[in-house]
Amino acid sequence: MSVALKIALAEAKYIGPIHARYLLEELGNVEAIFSSEAELKRRLPRLSRRILSSLFSSELHHRAQEIARWSEQRGLRCLFVEDEGYPQLLRECPDAPVMLYASGDYDFNASELHLSVVGTRNITPHGQSALDRLLEEIYSLTPRMPIYSGLAYGVDVAAHRKALALSMPTVAVLAHGLDRIYPSVHAQTAQEIVQRGGALLCEYPPGTRPDRFNFVARNRIIAGLSQASLIIEAGSKSGSLITAELAASYDREVLAVPGRIQDTYSRGCNELIASMKGVLVQSGQDILSRMGWKQEGNALLQELAFAPPQTIDQPLLRLIAELQPAHINDLIRRSGMDMRKISAELFELELEGHIRSLPGSLYALV
Repeated sequence: MSVALKIALAEAKYIGPIHARYLLEELGNVEAIFSSEAELKRRLPRLSRRILSSLFSSELHHRAQEIARWSEQRGLRCLFVEDEGYPQLLRECPDAPVMLYASGDYDFNASELHLSVVGTRNITPHGQSALDRLLEEIYSLTPRMPIYSGLAYGVDVAAHRKALALSMPTVAVLAHGLDRIYPSVHAQTAQEIVQRGGALLCEYPPGTRPDRFNFVARNRIIAGLSQASLIIEAGSKSGSLITAELAASYDREVLAVPGRIQDTYSRGCNELIASMKGVLVQSGQDILSRMGWKQEGNALLQELAFAPPQTIDQPLLRLIAELQPAHINDLIRRSGMDMRKISAELFELELEGHIRSLPGSLYALV
């Protein structure tokens, strides 16, 4: 079956994913749709004239052939919704893209467990710490689980990078064609994802720019690729909440990491939990237990990996762990030490690699 015909169906004007799949169900396959305009009109008499004209436009088919040629030359995979290699979980969603373009050899159906991780573009030290800990715990329990995200600033790219560091498979879903990477500063991460066995995935042909609407549409793919979407941090109007809503609409689980009530980028997660739209999770085991997923790793490994360091008995470290990120004024007030003494101790702790200094006289555990 011609790849160009599949692309033509995906690229035809006035036909979205839902209507394209309706045509496939009614006609049986993509070749039957394009057999002849008269036959299509006979089979589906209520089909509008503009849809018929669009489907049989010479311009559409010329463009589809160019896209197919361009993809083949660059070793990209064109995954049609009926193809075996198309992500099975995504196929179950009614508005799943008819065509996906993938860079990389990752098998989207190789694992039975799939997790999407999204959040604010302004990740905080709290969010980074939560992300690192959760993915490390998940890795210790089920190391082959793929991590899906959107390669955006903040939580998204942090999730990809942490997955790479742990040698977990990871897939970046893009809001534009595979002829570019946005944001461009994440090009190296995108390259590593492909080189390390993951994939870059999108529904857009080459030449598609990262327009605002595309990001909203991209979120449905992130939500649809997995059984659960984990929200690390999100403001009250975060795009991550759209992903959460989409996941819920697909009858997928929404998992949320709680935060302090005064933290701007925890409000969205706290609201998901308070409204019972999201399940509170605090550990990798929470996630596996909620989803009913089977543990593959060694539980002892998890326990050892996350045992608190012996130096946590140091009073100042305990304070930083409790408050982090901890402001120096709060540390002075809570510890009873003067500025000179506490500055000296903070300096020593930083030199020893126990803490790191942050902008605004803040400190956090490493």
